[in-house]
Amino acid sequence: MTARPDCTSADADWALRHAQRLQRDPAAQAYGDHLRRKGLIPAPVRLPAETPYDEARAGEFEVRRSMAMRNAR
Repeated sequence: MTARPDCTSADADWALRHAQRLQRDPAAQAYGDHLRRKGLIPAPVRLPAETPYDEARAGEFEVRRSMAMRNAR
């Protein structure tokens, strides 16, 4: 999956941290419970363990490792 050019890794990191912060916010949880009781949202949504940001970070690590191995020759 390729990221849009206007979305940087910093943007992805911010979005992930924001979503995680909202999951811990008691007011956001209460509002989510309210919407679930009304039937507007089906169930709490957990963030996936693997995110595109993690994949990009792992890919960047592989590139840096291969460049370091090439430069060490």
